[in-house]
Amino acid sequence: MPRLNKRKTNARRQVVERVYRVRIANLQALAAWYGSQGQLARALGIAPAQLSQMIGANPSRPVTERAARDFEQKLGLDLGALDLMKGQSV
Repeated sequence: MPRLNKRKTNARRQVVERVYRVRIANLQALAAWYGSQGQLARALGIAPAQLSQMIGANPSRPVTERAARDFEQKLGLDLGALDLMKGQSV
């Protein structure tokens, strides 16, 4: 029985990590569209350093559920848009 729980935990962790990677990729694409991470940070109302910690070369801060929903609202995106891979729809 513990093995099953460990598998579930690993599967859940993999899903969460995949969602974080998708959010990072989508925010990086938005930064390119805005012209820079700094411009996107201004649009989001956060410090450029904070955004860099999320989507920079070596992210040290996850793009949490709360942050993703807040960013979507501030950018006028559909709810859940940052969680979708390119080509998916809400």
